[in-house]
Amino acid sequence: MMKREGDIACVIAQAIGNGGHCPPDWYWPEVRVLCDKYASLLIFDDIPSGLGKTGVLFNSELFDVMPDMTVLGKALGGTVMPVAALIADARLDSAPELNLGYFTHEKNPLMARAGLITRDIIKKNRLAEGAKVLGPSLLTRLVELQQRHANVVERVRGRGLALSLDFVTQADVSTNTRSRAEAVFFRCIERRMIVNYPGYGWTLKLSLPLNIEQNDIDLAVNVLNDALADEAS
Repeated sequence: MMKREGDIACVIAQAIGNGGHCPPDWYWPEVRVLCDKYASLLIFDDIPSGLGKTGVLFNSELFDVMPDMTVLGKALGGTVMPVAALIADARLDSAPELNLGYFTHEKNPLMARAGLITRDIIKKNRLAEGAKVLGPSLLTRLVELQQRHANVVERVRGRGLALSLDFVTQADVSTNTRSRAEAVFFRCIERRMIVNYPGYGWTLKLSLPLNIEQNDIDLAVNVLNDALADEAS
């Protein structure tokens, strides 16, 4: 596509897709090569799962790739302040004398301070490292759940504390698949555990907080097991 079009300004994507969609390790380095070859910017959207959720501060670190821009938000405000940020290569600051972005609620010092404090807390408490340690063991336990309830869950995937369960689908993606995912979702809610509403109709996404502890993970796995057992019966 880049060869045919020849004038693509940028490639914008999530390095790790929301819900734990993980491309192969070689994928983003190859995209980086293509962007350099055709003079396109590579921009990573780290808003859904950046700042430690996958075990690193920036998802580009997982692939040893340096993007031209990284977009941050959501977690940057510590769930308290609505903060977003853009990290860009200095070479892109090509028109500092021009007023290219000036709006009433822009460059707020309180929001900026909230973002900096959130960053400091993540680094000081080594929360990304914690996700890196807890994530693989949690993924292993989810795989065990999938094997135990293979008639309900087709696969699990994820990185760090961003994971998903894909429910068994039929060739015609029937409404039965959707109702199963929804049923497990509501059974988790009844047991006082919040999971994301089924994406695409057959996927339950888990986005665990960075300060989660092992006993909370144990409880979450038990709740999921009970909810899946109810659905399988």
